Amino acid sequence: MQIADPHSVTDRNARAEAAAAALDAWVREVVDWHFDPASGCPFWLEYAKKLGWEPRREITCFSDR
Repeated sequence: MQIADPHSVTDRNARAEAAAAALDAWVREVVDWHFDPASGCPFWLEYAKKLGWEPRREITCFSDR
């Protein structure tokens, strides 16, 4: 039986992809929370009105920052 090398390129790539997916999900959750009329604070809701675009629709991942 061969034991997987935790330092292999394949393993590192898989962990990096999983971390990126988790980060993107967190970004969506935070943006949604701040800019949702039901949960957002007045500052962020007013800020969104001045942007001219909808943050919850436009920001979908970390690289959208």
